[in-house]
Amino acid sequence: MVESYRLASDHTLLNILHNLLARYYVDTFITNTDLSGASAYLKGADIESLADAFDSTNYAIPAPSAGTVQPTPTPTPQPSLTLKYDPAGQDRNCTDFTTWQEAQAFFLATQNDSHGLDPDGDSIACEDLPGAPEPEVQQVVVTATPTPSPTPVPTGQGLSRHNPWPMDGTCYGPADSFCFGILSVDWDAWPEIQVENQFNDPPPDGHKFVMIEISLLNQGNIERNSITGETDSDVLGQGTNVVIRSTGCGVIPNDLKWADVFPGGRVSGNICFVVPNEDISTLVLRWEYSFRDALWFALR
Repeated sequence: MVESYRLASDHTLLNILHNLLARYYVDTFITNTDLSGASAYLKGADIESLADAFDSTNYAIPAPSAGTVQPTPTPTPQPSLTLKYDPAGQDRNCTDFTTWQEAQAFFLATQNDSHGLDPDGDSIACEDLPGAPEPEVQQVVVTATPTPSPTPVPTGQGLSRHNPWPMDGTCYGPADSFCFGILSVDWDAWPEIQVENQFNDPPPDGHKFVMIEISLLNQGNIERNSITGETDSDVLGQGTNVVIRSTGCGVIPNDLKWADVFPGGRVSGNICFVVPNEDISTLVLRWEYSFRDALWFALR
């Protein structure tokens, strides 16, 4: 026998029932939220009759609305990688491992990489083994080095082969050194040189002996040797870069003597060059008065 229960006007029980009915969408039965009205409506009805009248399976419990706190799922435990070798055992290298994961686990267990599995020090062992992470590609910005501008050719008088000092008998040079001057030029000096010494040889075919008379005035305040007039002088044509030194002419007349010249003293004499015929018309003379500096002189 089913026992029947009657709803009284007990407000506590009504509150419980009201919440229960609201949870299962029975607000269509109770439109008046006044508990006294609910009591009057439900008076005389038994609970099981209400259950029969309301089939809760016809209504789906709504999904939780946004903001409803959901339980955090329990993470799936990951199996730990068993070390293949004892880190404190014998020395190992990358060829002892099949995969990078094995080598990396062993490397981390050693803490100080006592087995030398990470030679580049990036905390990644045996990077050539299968499974190793791809190396980071670093973008290198290459800045093009600008091509240096060529050293400008000096344009001052006497500072380049294209703008030499004139051959006017005047000497030119720094105040603390010799003053160098061109006095005369003999473009074919073989007859004079032949007369000077019978043992002299003529110039090679296609060449001439060019004999130049120079003067040196010591403008400095110390003694200097006139050897600079010959050993530090050379000639070359405007169309060539071949420097011709003062050698090969033999014994020449009035040659420049190597002498010590006191401040204010002057010496003069000849120096001679063996010059190809094609350079005769454009020949200029260069005198290097220091390791870095030179003066240029026209010969016509």
